Amino acid sequence: MEKPLPSTKGKFLHLFSPRRLGMEIALAWAMYPITIVFIGISALYAILLTWDAINPSAVVGEASAVSLALGSLFSLAVYQWGRCLQAGSRLVTMQVVVVIFSALNFVALIALNKPLTGVAYIGYGAAYTALCVAIVFLPALRGLGISRQWRYTMGVLGAAATGFVIMLVLAIAVMIVITTLILLFNINEYRLYITLEILFALVLPSMVFIRRLPNPAVVEAGGEAFGRTVAAFCKNVLLPLVLIYGAILYVYAAKILLIWELPKGMVSWMVTGLVCAVLVAMYGLQGYLCLSDSKVSAKRIASFAMRWLPLVVVPLLVLMSVAILYRIGQYGITPSRLYVLTFNIWAYCAVIYLYIAKVPRLNMVASSFALVFLITSVIPGLNYSTIGIRAIQSKIIKELREAGAEHFPLKYTELEQLLRQMPNDRAESVADDLDYLDDWTNHSNVAPIVTHSSRIYKWELITEVINVVAGRSVDLKTVPLSPVPEGFSSLEYKERSLPTARVDGQYSMTIDSVKFVVPVDSMVRLDEADALVPVWTEAAQPANASYVITGFVAEWNDADTLRYSRIKVTGYLLKK
Repeated sequence: MEKPLPSTKGKFLHLFSPRRLGMEIALAWAMYPITIVFIGISALYAILLTWDAINPSAVVGEASAVSLALGSLFSLAVYQWGRCLQAGSRLVTMQVVVVIFSALNFVALIALNKPLTGVAYIGYGAAYTALCVAIVFLPALRGLGISRQWRYTMGVLGAAATGFVIMLVLAIAVMIVITTLILLFNINEYRLYITLEILFALVLPSMVFIRRLPNPAVVEAGGEAFGRTVAAFCKNVLLPLVLIYGAILYVYAAKILLIWELPKGMVSWMVTGLVCAVLVAMYGLQGYLCLSDSKVSAKRIASFAMRWLPLVVVPLLVLMSVAILYRIGQYGITPSRLYVLTFNIWAYCAVIYLYIAKVPRLNMVASSFALVFLITSVIPGLNYSTIGIRAIQSKIIKELREAGAEHFPLKYTELEQLLRQMPNDRAESVADDLDYLDDWTNHSNVAPIVTHSSRIYKWELITEVINVVAGRSVDLKTVPLSPVPEGFSSLEYKERSLPTARVDGQYSMTIDSVKFVVPVDSMVRLDEADALVPVWTEAAQPANASYVITGFVAEWNDADTLRYSRIKVTGYLLKK
């Protein structure tokens, strides 16, 4: 078993002395040499870039930044988990694997010879998130008590808070020094400012954070002081916010059940945030159960929340499932939707486990999250970014083949012509997918579909193939509306969206059980100075109502002016 590191309890202020900072760096190097090497290379690389000492291409610069960040987080997670699992000499082998993996990631990105797209960054973001979770939470092993796991996590969060405070103080100090040099000596060198910020506001706080990480191989009482603060925050602030936000989502769920409509796509992200907040609140409240001197009332609240909060989340997860599956069914698979769907499935498993387990181990939930999202992000060829891109490409190619495409990649003019032949909703869907895949500098994701040298934007592509008449209001000259016209008893403003397909050769709508026929084809040909005329009912008896159109919006495809994608009218309903 490794020796415990020297305690830093009660020595926070000493961190600002040069001697203490030097000691922190030396101890961090002794415990985490590979991580320190990654951080040192990152800092040196950033400084050389700042002073124009090196001038790498965009591909090399991006590959370096991504791989160094990956290596830093991965090596730190391996150190902590390796010590927890008492890997011993195997820890060296594990770190060698991390270095090789980071190097291979760098070589693979260089071999692509193209900047990363936004879609690729989604995958890297998921991997970084998983590694951060692995650093904060230890694996849920039988040999590790819940109390020890909780103390470790609170110790990590306390170290992060300490590092953040030091970063803030040193960043302000560097800014004050540089500002003074500028004002007194006119030394206006921005590169010096950036270099000092890298060294003092990034590297030093990182060293302090790493040094103050609790040693998972040693049972320590560290983290209790910070844990009490976290527990109090979760009980008095986060838990009420979670309940309020959950109640809002429950009201929304009741609303869509009453009016029987599908939930909005954004609700998936709202439920995702709520589930994360619930798990954080539960972990913080667990502190009251781990600390022997906690008040009885606090323990009761913690026990009640940990028992019932998972069950409360389940109906909202169903709402999330409907929303994300509807979006996938309507618009297809994307990497972000795959991650949201995976989170949804994982959340079901997590909350069910937390509810049925007699003594739930929240670290198991965190570890499973890290494992699932790391696996789905880093496996070459099988990660969600690759799968999502292939799915979108296949969907676009299928749509274009049905529209008449015979060969790929298409010319941009050929793409425009095909979109003109497609219904507006399908054309917009294809344009939206191409916009999602394409990037400023890397067109590789759209290269198999269309040859184009610049960024493809949905709005630009759609503007070229779809004409829109929008928001035109026409003053009535034939029927005065104020006061109520003679022969009518009431007047009420109404707006309606019409179906885009004709029924019996007509466009019609129903208002207050009265059917009106709308002359859409005639209205879209009106000049600005033309007045709209009332549209009367088709009742067999003499008409008892009229709808006076004062404005309309119509969208149609330039290839066929009688095929509309949207029709909306506004006006006044007059009743006799």
